[in-house]
Amino acid sequence: MTLNRRRFLSAAGGALACGVWIGPIAQAAQPPRHILSCGTDKDKNHFVARFDPSGPLLWRQPLPGRGHGIAVRRSGSVAAVFARRPGTYVGIIDSDTGQRVMDITSPQGRHYYGHGVYSADGRYLLAGENDYESGDGVVAVYDAVDGYKRAGEFPSHGTGPHQIAWLPDGKTLAIANGGIRTHPDHGRTKLNLDSMRPNLAFVDVASGQAVDVMELEPGWHQLSIRHIAVNVSGDVAFAMQFQGGKSAKVPLVGVHRPGGPTRLLRAPGPIERKLRHYIGSVAFDTSGRVVAATAPRGGLAVFWNAADGRFLGHLKARDVCGLAPAAEPGAFVLTTGDGTVLRHNPVRGGSRPATTPVGGMHWDNHAAILF
Repeated sequence: MTLNRRRFLSAAGGALACGVWIGPIAQAAQPPRHILSCGTDKDKNHFVARFDPSGPLLWRQPLPGRGHGIAVRRSGSVAAVFARRPGTYVGIIDSDTGQRVMDITSPQGRHYYGHGVYSADGRYLLAGENDYESGDGVVAVYDAVDGYKRAGEFPSHGTGPHQIAWLPDGKTLAIANGGIRTHPDHGRTKLNLDSMRPNLAFVDVASGQAVDVMELEPGWHQLSIRHIAVNVSGDVAFAMQFQGGKSAKVPLVGVHRPGGPTRLLRAPGPIERKLRHYIGSVAFDTSGRVVAATAPRGGLAVFWNAADGRFLGHLKARDVCGLAPAAEPGAFVLTTGDGTVLRHNPVRGGSRPATTPVGGMHWDNHAAILF
């Protein structure tokens, strides 16, 4: 199926000026009202929930399986909840009421990677997919106005397109190709660790062509690029998960701008070791000047100055992973696997619980902003 690129580009054009679900201009323009996140309760029931960053849980909706990332449609009260890799469903949710409107199912031979984005006007939903026989990464396009029918696709220019995000030009999509090949017959088993080749691809959606592809040095080919965030200047923060030996000393977070150099962000040695080779989420604050990353296996969140790479400190929190910018510049909202929601500002210092933990609730990997 061929995508009508002119129609799609018209819908996508100026995406950040109009606001994509976690686009940096949208963040800077107004503070977040509420947060959406997936989770699991003590009885192993999976759900998506909405809560006030400084107040109560507003609603909770059951899911057929564990959820992962969430895309919020700015033109209307709709959110798309993606199954955890290698999931085959996307749940479309009324973000005001929590009602589950419909499900999208991946076509035969494909599975999702857990993330997606809407076009600026909400017409299209884009999702990273795996063509699991060829191993090629694909970005699928669904027409949200026409019952989420599949409108087309284009290559991700890599393997394992995990998270995708718009650049400020509204025409270019940043794609974190993790480099890991998977197949549903093998569950979450990683099939190509010796030959994986991750990259950060920047794709012009009008042509489907890559305008820039960032790869790390060959010795770091097992650094899987999984999650990304974009600030108002077009800097892309990327977070990685290392698939190599436990004793290796490797960077886990970097910043890149298409056509420019790559800055790898390092933490002091003792802190970097405690990250345990795994970053779960990455985000910019509302100003775009601070980068935050979470390491759930190490129970740490870490923070840097985006411009010069200066390390700003760390926060200890058990199983912390979900991450979103708070309204205050420099501050973030973080969610944990024990049901805690925290607010932390590494620039001014200090953190505090943002909500009262909900007994038996375990927040999952990511948090999405509702404006």
